[in-house]
Amino acid sequence: MSQRFSISPPLAGAEFSSTSTTLFVGSGQIQLDGLVLVTEKVGLGLTGWTDGNNRIQLQLGVHTQRAGLQVPRIPPAALDMATEADGWIDVPVNVTGTLETPRASIDTAALLSQISTKKGRYGQMARYLEPVE
Repeated sequence: MSQRFSISPPLAGAEFSSTSTTLFVGSGQIQLDGLVLVTEKVGLGLTGWTDGNNRIQLQLGVHTQRAGLQVPRIPPAALDMATEADGWIDVPVNVTGTLETPRASIDTAALLSQISTKKGRYGQMARYLEPVE
């Protein structure tokens, strides 16, 4: 069974753009497909699932300002290559574990892949980069 639903402001205190997503329920899981929330300060895209044992597997795309962002094992110059002209960057994050003990981590492999597919001179150079140990 799947259900499509929409979220539209105004919600008390919320200032984000309208969004919709598809929610699937079945086979012991609840799956969320493509929830996107956008504010002036951050954008968030989310897909993933939870099950009857409270396990979670979520993939987030966080659209945020590059200024001050540091990612372990990714050189600052690589982050600069992934940064858009307006100073924003997309950071892939995985959340696993359980609802009681979630574990969030930046997906450095996905981030390096994202850098290597950027158009232009700097993005083409990203294939030479390796994560800093």
